[in-house]
Amino acid sequence: MSELQDSNQKSNKVRLKESAEGIQAFYEKLIYKVPGTTKYAQLLIASVGLTVVSYGIHLCLSLNTVDSIFDDYSFLLSIMHGFCLFVLTYATWRIKRYAVELTDLVSVEYFQNEVYLETSIKFLKRNVGGFGLVPWGLFFAILNLFVGFLFGPYYNTASLILSIHIQHFLIGFLCGMAVGGIYAILVMTHRTSLLKLRLNFYHPDKCCGTSSIGNLLFTFALITLAMAVLVSSYISLSWDHNRFVPVKEFVYWFWVAWPYLLSVIVFGFPILKIHSKLKRYKEQEHFALRKKLRSVDQKLIDLDYQNEKAMEEAEKLIAYSEKLKGIDETIDAASSWPYTKGQTGTFFSIFPVTTIASTEVSEYINDALTNAGIGS
Repeated sequence: MSELQDSNQKSNKVRLKESAEGIQAFYEKLIYKVPGTTKYAQLLIASVGLTVVSYGIHLCLSLNTVDSIFDDYSFLLSIMHGFCLFVLTYATWRIKRYAVELTDLVSVEYFQNEVYLETSIKFLKRNVGGFGLVPWGLFFAILNLFVGFLFGPYYNTASLILSIHIQHFLIGFLCGMAVGGIYAILVMTHRTSLLKLRLNFYHPDKCCGTSSIGNLLFTFALITLAMAVLVSSYISLSWDHNRFVPVKEFVYWFWVAWPYLLSVIVFGFPILKIHSKLKRYKEQEHFALRKKLRSVDQKLIDLDYQNEKAMEEAEKLIAYSEKLKGIDETIDAASSWPYTKGQTGTFFSIFPVTTIASTEVSEYINDALTNAGIGS
């Protein structure tokens, strides 16, 4: 890369970073109004505050009523409100940083193009900034409200009935916007995988420079999995006593399972095209290198070893051959997946454990508390 190209790329990267930081979702603007020394402190205070307010209102409405909100585990809803607000906002910040990180992977000829730069900025504005994620939130909020009517806790007090369904709507809205953020990541990763990438088997990340993609998807897959555990735990503890007909049974299990399915999609689906490119890149580099090795071997065979100069030439060729073999081993050691072995092992260890354990443990807790006269 020439100095001019390098300078232009850095300039465009700075420009994209400044533009991305200036794009703010509506909930970011609200969080920045919360007192705090850093944006993470503001986010933590806002998330805890939402949890406290959500459960506090529900608790106040339950006073002097025949209903008990301690039997239906509705406190899990309030915890999910705060947790989802935290991860949604963190994910938004991470998506904007991800857009900038991808510029290191995209070939210079693409990144220097103003169209690429403007497309990235417009995509962030349309899908992440302002109210871009609201349609996703409303769609899932309405769905969750409907499912909440089918299975949710039943009260005798109108104010509590309204309160619990508002909470169902809110958690659906927050989770829906989070799904919209995941969609943005899938699209950004897919679009990047279609471009010419600056792959380098010498890159210290051992996956040819694609670790920024792997790190983000791994993080989001774990966050999605954590949310899935909370959702399935709440549903198992609070809703399973209302399952009757087969149709409701199907809806119930689908609503439990889809967050787990989403975490698998986040972890596995977006990297398939990247994996294909990395595999092809390694094959091409191997082919070119081994062609040189065959050429060196042939020269060694053709040498007249009775000649003293030929012996000197042979030593040089052997040294060159060893160097090529070392490079070949480096190429072979580079992973064709953007994940480290630790990340892959962690996800596929945690996923089955959480999938099975969350429902089983929840049902065990529910049975234990019910037998003790505490649970529902």
